Amino acid sequence: ARVLGAAPNPRRLLMILGVALLLWAAAGGRAGGTMDTWLILRHPLPGPPTGGPYWLLLVDYVYLLLGIGGACALAQQLDRARPAAEFPPPQARAGRPKVLALLTSIIVAGIATVVLAGRPLGQTLRGQVYFAVGVGLLFGVWVAVHLTQVRTSLWYAPAPFILGIVGLVVAGSNPALMLPLEYRNLDILPAWGLSRALPIEMIGAGLVGALWLLPAESAAVDEP
Repeated sequence: ARVLGAAPNPRRLLMILGVALLLWAAAGGRAGGTMDTWLILRHPLPGPPTGGPYWLLLVDYVYLLLGIGGACALAQQLDRARPAAEFPPPQARAGRPKVLALLTSIIVAGIATVVLAGRPLGQTLRGQVYFAVGVGLLFGVWVAVHLTQVRTSLWYAPAPFILGIVGLVVAGSNPALMLPLEYRNLDILPAWGLSRALPIEMIGAGLVGALWLLPAESAAVDEP
């Protein structure tokens, strides 16, 4: 990523990491598995859906957060010639419009992702998951930018993490959330649209979608 010029540009670095995660998840093709595969693996015996598989996937978000955060910190260390302000802590710029921008992007992206993820009884397809998450977050950030004028990429980067964690927490609490009554005895169907993406898919497609429309310099220059 540093060779590609991403070290001094947090937006570009995060997008490169997102694309890398998408390619990694898709490397196995159909054999690589989706959320459907994970649910089948965790439920060797047929029965009603349980929240266990969703709670277990929360650990993946911890690993992904550590990995992506570590990559950003490493890029900052490798590019000592750039001013340290390239990677400012979000707390230093905290403000109501920026928090509102993040919340708006998450809410809009969540609704769009659930709609684009397809029917509750449909098979989970990796391409559709990529599309739903990527377009959902792209639309969410577009709406947030137009409402709040916040264009700093580091304020939208947490959106896929929060969206994915919320999706798993809700699914873990109610694993038959959007399943029709006659299918609530099956444990191989995702609870709802936000739980169709595996963590690596949510973060990969989410980072690309959330940061796609933002200007490259937005991570280094704060809004007035």
